[in-house]
Amino acid sequence: MDLRALHYFVVVAEELNITRAAERLKMSQPPLSNQIKGLEEELGVLMSMEGLSGDLNISLVEGRAPYLLSRWIAGFRQEFPRVAIHLWNGSGDEVMERVQRGLADLALVATPYNAEQLDGFSVGREPWVAMMSKDHPLAAEEGQFLPLRKLVGQPLFIPSRRSRLDSIRAWFAEIEKEPTIAGALSNYIDAVAVEYALVWKRNDRQTELQQEFINYVQDCMEEERRGTQPYIMPEREYFPPEDTKYL
Repeated sequence: MDLRALHYFVVVAEELNITRAAERLKMSQPPLSNQIKGLEEELGVLMSMEGLSGDLNISLVEGRAPYLLSRWIAGFRQEFPRVAIHLWNGSGDEVMERVQRGLADLALVATPYNAEQLDGFSVGREPWVAMMSKDHPLAAEEGQFLPLRKLVGQPLFIPSRRSRLDSIRAWFAEIEKEPTIAGALSNYIDAVAVEYALVWKRNDRQTELQQEFINYVQDCMEEERRGTQPYIMPEREYFPPEDTKYL
């Protein structure tokens, strides 16, 4: 039996809160939870903190957001199995409106967001991509990347948010051209171009449940930055080049 794991358990028991225990031990929450879980499995008993319970309402956009959120929910519910998490999906504007109206405790949105009304932090990014039929002439181009000049004159369906249109026009302005806008899309599952952020209503007092989830996500992000994340990334997960432009 690992005496360090026993020490961790004593601290968790004294604090009656795994987040405070992690702060006291000067470590992040996910590895502490893994140590406690390993001790439970070794002894064949359940010792985790299960006192936290309640409902957590999270709204999210399309694209990579469901993938990010599913990982956090899986780990969070291992620690707090009595918490029920309710998800609502929609466009970016709809999701942020739900947070502002108090219909969602937290939200996973595409940046930018209204920083005057919402607090939050970045949790992941994806590059812009051009999607087309395999029969389109541009699909026959060699390589995986298209220079922007290849899209000049092509009818483009772009995300409906004003910030996306402004960015696209700015990119075309760099080559002294104008984009040909044929229509707009409300969701990002058809046109991926985002940096994601976990947000909540500014100036509202967070419940213990909301704060625990925020702390858990922040700890997961820190573990990923250190390269010690407890999650197995899919083999075909795409990691864009360092110089890729994001919104």
